[in-house]
Amino acid sequence: MAGCLLAAMIVFSLLSNVSWLYQQYAYALSGLCACIAAVLLFGNLRSSAKIQVTTLLLIGGVLLFIAHQRGGSFSLMEAISRNTLLLSMILSVGFLRLLLDLEISDAPLPRGRKAFLNTLLSLGFFGSVINISAPIMLCDRISRDRPIDLFTARAASLIFCSCSAWSPYFAGAALILTVVHGVDLLTVMITGAPFLLITISAVYWVSVLYSPERVNTFLGYPISLSIMWVPVALTVAVVSTQALLPEMPILVAICLSALVLTIIGLMFKRGRLVSTSTLREHVRNGLPKSANELLLFVSAGVLATGLTAYVNVSQFELSLTEYGYSTACMTLAAMIVISAAGIHPIIQISAFTPLLLPISPDPELLASTFLFAWALGTAASPLSGTHLVFQGRYGISAWKGAVQNWRFVGVLYFAACGLLGMQVMLT
Repeated sequence: MAGCLLAAMIVFSLLSNVSWLYQQYAYALSGLCACIAAVLLFGNLRSSAKIQVTTLLLIGGVLLFIAHQRGGSFSLMEAISRNTLLLSMILSVGFLRLLLDLEISDAPLPRGRKAFLNTLLSLGFFGSVINISAPIMLCDRISRDRPIDLFTARAASLIFCSCSAWSPYFAGAALILTVVHGVDLLTVMITGAPFLLITISAVYWVSVLYSPERVNTFLGYPISLSIMWVPVALTVAVVSTQALLPEMPILVAICLSALVLTIIGLMFKRGRLVSTSTLREHVRNGLPKSANELLLFVSAGVLATGLTAYVNVSQFELSLTEYGYSTACMTLAAMIVISAAGIHPIIQISAFTPLLLPISPDPELLASTFLFAWALGTAASPLSGTHLVFQGRYGISAWKGAVQNWRFVGVLYFAACGLLGMQVMLT
């Protein structure tokens, strides 16, 4: 039932952005489907996630109530529906896993420094396109021959989290495009892309210098041309769609491209009957596995709407009068520390944006700050989805996984500040 509701959410969310007929009703129905699915899947969350989601909903609800009492106006439909498009993007990209599962090789795993570097590069490439499916795909294959240990988990989590600093296929970019208007996505991507390369270089050389034995015996992922076509095809499809339909939102282009590519790929490789069965199984059992992201984004939407309504009626203003380079670096540092304490970047972005927008910050600088905070914050947070996946799937403690990343995060913070400075100078 929950899977069918999430599939309906994707359909209604797309209709609300590509169809002018009944657009408002489709938008409301997408939020309604998301809320009902969230209620059904709430019991699947871990205790810590339940507490976090409940807290967000309570705070958002209280702020909405205060705003209402003070004569403020807000839309309940907006509160429950504002994040459905980016949720649809995440779930749509997840369908690509069905294609990658067909290409997994049983070839012997390569070993040594070259295999380690190739695995890091592969994770950076695939992770930038197919999201959390990438580290799962790589680590699942490696775990067949050797259990995933803390060393492998550290490398994989750092590289994967850094992908969000530039990739338009990540939830971070989707959220920022939703809440920060007027962002030049290309400028933000150019700023963030070097950060991923810096992270790969840092992880590789630190590992070679301080853990040479572990690197020399590392079992890597066997990259082959047979799986390269999936992310390449998605990128080509998205770029082509944007070129043909420039008015179409980038999130809609990603959703449609991922879904169409999956359906065509499955039909070509498996035939109509098997493909239909595979898609049906994914809707029933695959989509509900995104319960954590679903509840987090729904509750964050309520919080953001509550904060916006409260700020409007309270006339609260920050003491800041401008958002420049130094403010961006301080904001980034604060968000990383708060993330390490367990508060997910999505919550912080939802909270900070209504407070910062009144001072008219440069959209690209604010967006890049948030993306770097997402990348470094999720690597440092014990409650991020990345570490929770490694804990649930491979038995790597989420706290240990986060804590061992803190030294890397501290160093990479200065790299992020340097890239923000370059963006300011160039723009």
